[in-house]
Amino acid sequence: MVRKAASEELAQLAAIESEEAQRQKAKAEELLKIALHESEQALSDKAKAEEQARLATAEREYTRQKQQDLYETIEDEIERETRKLKEENETLQAENQRLQQERYRLFTKAESMMPTEALKHGQNAIYFEMTENDFYPSERKDLILEIIKRSSASVHPGSRSAHVLQDLLKRNQSSGRRESLKREIDNLFKGYRKVESPLRSELQHLGFEFISDNHHHKIRFCDDPRYTVSFAKTPSDWRAGKNIADDICHRIL
Repeated sequence: MVRKAASEELAQLAAIESEEAQRQKAKAEELLKIALHESEQALSDKAKAEEQARLATAEREYTRQKQQDLYETIEDEIERETRKLKEENETLQAENQRLQQERYRLFTKAESMMPTEALKHGQNAIYFEMTENDFYPSERKDLILEIIKRSSASVHPGSRSAHVLQDLLKRNQSSGRRESLKREIDNLFKGYRKVESPLRSELQHLGFEFISDNHHHKIRFCDDPRYTVSFAKTPSDWRAGKNIADDICHRIL
C-alpha cells in the first residue's frame, strides 16, 4: 500500500513537472517568436533606412549633376555670346576706322576743290599744287599757317615780307586741330602703363591703327606706312608715356 501511494505521488509530481515544463517551453517559444519578430522588424527598419539613405544620395547626386550641367550650359552660352560680341566689336571698330578714313578722304577732296572755286569767283586766293592730302580737317592749312607764323618773327619789321605774312595770318585763322590733337595724345599717354581697351579705342578714334602687338605695339596713322610708330608694351619708367606721346607727335605733326 505504501509503495502504491508513493508511486501515485511520484506520478503526480511527474505530471506536475511535465505541465510546468510544457508551460516553460511554451513561454520560451513565445519569447523566441517575439525576439524573432523584433529582429525582423529591426532588419526591416535598417533596410528601409539604408534604402532611404541611398535614395537621398541618388537624389543629391542627380541634383548636383543637373546643376553642373546647367552651369556648363550657361558657361558655354556666355562664352559663345562673349566671342560673338568680341567679333561684332572688332567688326564695328574696323568699320569705324574705315568710315573715319573715308571721311578724311571726302573732306580732303572737298577742301581741295575750294581754292579752285574761289578763283572762279575772282576771290583773292592763292592756290598751290600739292599731292599730299589732309589726314584731318585743315591739316595742311594749319601747318602752313604755323610755318608762316614762325617765319614772320624772323623777317624785318615793316618790310613787305612782314606785311604779306601778317596779312596772311590775320585773314586765315588756324582751326587749332594740330594743337588739339597733340593735347589729346599727351593726355592719352599720361601715366601710361599698358594699352587697354579705352586707350586703344581712343587712338583708333584719332585715326591710328594697331598693326602689330608682338614684342612692341606698332601703330600707323591714317593708314600711311610713312607714319608708323612703335613703343614698348611695358614702360621702362614714369617718363615712358611722355616719351611715347612726343615720338608720335614728332612723327605725325
